[in-house]
Amino acid sequence: TTEDIGAVGSKLTNIDLAKEALSLWVENVDKADMEATKGGVNNIVQYVTLPNGEKKLLRINNNGLDKKRVIFEHEVLKLLHEQQPNLSFKVPKMIPAKNRGDETFVTLSNKYCVSYKKLISVV
Repeated sequence: TTEDIGAVGSKLTNIDLAKEALSLWVENVDKADMEATKGGVNNIVQYVTLPNGEKKLLRINNNGLDKKRVIFEHEVLKLLHEQQPNLSFKVPKMIPAKNRGDETFVTLSNKYCVSYKKLISVV
């Protein structure tokens, strides 16, 4: 199954990649609960529940290793988030990786880019 073989081009399983990715933001990965989202075929996306009950979203981009595309997406989301009070819709807030300044995505061992977001509720 896809869960067994992991992302295209990687020898790690999806859960192995998700744990590697989450460790860039969270100290105790094993204490966080992760659940794969339903649907979608390109990216590896996990709902993350931290021990304190806080909910986040972990997204590993599988976009042909196109880092420029990820940079563009993050720049657009940052600009939209700055305008959030004036918008009629919610925009996800990217969370900088620990010990990485203001970097909101990181490249994993398989060269995929990963980001971590505050989970927003859509009403």
